[in-house]
Amino acid sequence: MKIKNLSMILVVLSLVLSSLACGLFSAPGATPTEEAEAPLVEPTLETQPVVEETPADSSLPEQPSSLLPDLTGMIQAIDTNGDGTIDICEAVPAEAWEMVIARPQVGEPTPFEDPSLGEGCAFDFGSEAGAAYFSYVTFASEKQFTDALASAVQAEPVTTIGDSAFLNYGADARQLWVRAKDKAVMVAIGDMENVEGMVLAAMYLIQALP
Repeated sequence: MKIKNLSMILVVLSLVLSSLACGLFSAPGATPTEEAEAPLVEPTLETQPVVEETPADSSLPEQPSSLLPDLTGMIQAIDTNGDGTIDICEAVPAEAWEMVIARPQVGEPTPFEDPSLGEGCAFDFGSEAGAAYFSYVTFASEKQFTDALASAVQAEPVTTIGDSAFLNYGADARQLWVRAKDKAVMVAIGDMENVEGMVLAAMYLIQALP
């Protein structure tokens, strides 16, 4: 009887062990649903606007050669002595001189004659801190222009006025000589060099050439 019961226990135990083995090594009946992996999306770089850089050595727009306006159309020369002509002392109006020198005239213009410079006129603008402010201009001949160029000290060509022009270091001031056809004019300004002012005065002189 005991042997029969023992056989029954062994059978039951065998079935239990078999069931456990199946649960451990066989795949479960229902496979859990795995989350779908999101597709890999490569980041898109936004197209940036192209900015053109200006080279450091790029040329700047040309600047005006003079800060002085062309006064010849704004301030007219006046026949102050009423002789019907614009002479050398009247060629450049006093108002234009004051704008060029930035000082008022002192006294009356002084005419003169010089064999090298031509028929001239001198203007006084006073003095300050030991500096004398003055100018003088002339109506010259083509020969006087040529002679002045031949004997010029450190002559520098000027291409913005007349048929031919040059700067010269005179005895007391920088001079601008300008040839217009077969005649010439000369302008000198002191105590400070003023090339722009000389060019403007020369434009008045050329208009008044006899």
